[in-house]
Amino acid sequence: MKRWLRKPNFPQAPLPNWDHVLVGEKENDELSDVWIPMEEFEPRFQDIRRRTTRWCINLNAYRIKDGVMYLVVEYISLGEDISELPPGKRGVALSAYNLVW
Repeated sequence: MKRWLRKPNFPQAPLPNWDHVLVGEKENDELSDVWIPMEEFEPRFQDIRRRTTRWCINLNAYRIKDGVMYLVVEYISLGEDISELPPGKRGVALSAYNLVW
């Protein structure tokens, strides 16, 4: 998951610095209130990649506060059912909520 996360350079609207990333989930439009260090989230991310029903998983920078980026993994799932879309056919998109830093 870390390979998709990089610090972009926006000279006209610089982002605050962050040293740590906490990850939460937004499954089927329901945002969880649990935040997990990114390094511990990797096995769960692989499971999400396997279970999603869509071709895309969205990584959203939810907020950056006190040196911590809160990253939300957004996806649609079939619950415990496994999608028929092969894992190699899924993409990951990185975006940010419309926030003022």
